[in-house]
Amino acid sequence: MPGNKLLSPQGLDKIAMLLVSVDRLSSPSTKLFSKDVVVFLNEFRCALRLPGLYNLVNGFHFQQSSFCQLVVTLVQMAYYLSEGLAFLSSKDVIQLPKRLENWLWLVSCRCWLIGTLIHFARLLLHCTSVSPVDLLDDFVIDLTALPMSLHWSLRRGCGLCTTQLGALGLVSAVTHLRRLLNES
Repeated sequence: MPGNKLLSPQGLDKIAMLLVSVDRLSSPSTKLFSKDVVVFLNEFRCALRLPGLYNLVNGFHFQQSSFCQLVVTLVQMAYYLSEGLAFLSSKDVIQLPKRLENWLWLVSCRCWLIGTLIHFARLLLHCTSVSPVDLLDDFVIDLTALPMSLHWSLRRGCGLCTTQLGALGLVSAVTHLRRLLNES
């Protein structure tokens, strides 16, 4: 199955996201996974994104990019770099002070929030040039990402409970996976 995008890093990331989201929706007495499995799935997702910075830099062409694309790429680079460093520090692969590691986690979530806001604004400006199915998928993904990224970019969150995060993550994961299945 060389064309199956579900087996790509992006597909595996969304499958893990789906599993974590379903677990968040279940009650404490009916949890699907132990806390260790959920931690592993989240760490697996971070590890899958580690090569993202290289792929982003390697595929970027400065001369052919608009200002908006340059800003989006810089935000994505900051996201991948801050999340990657925080993750590697949390696994003791690199040594960073805990305060810096925590700050990097916040920065990565804030970059995710900024990237989502930019993508959402671009969708609103260019919605006529996108197919209706892709437009709906993008809106769903952005509308679910906005509260999640806002919640995690604040030191104490924005009041979303685990069940709400699970519901948002589930809708986002299903939308991503459906899109990947259609592309396979």
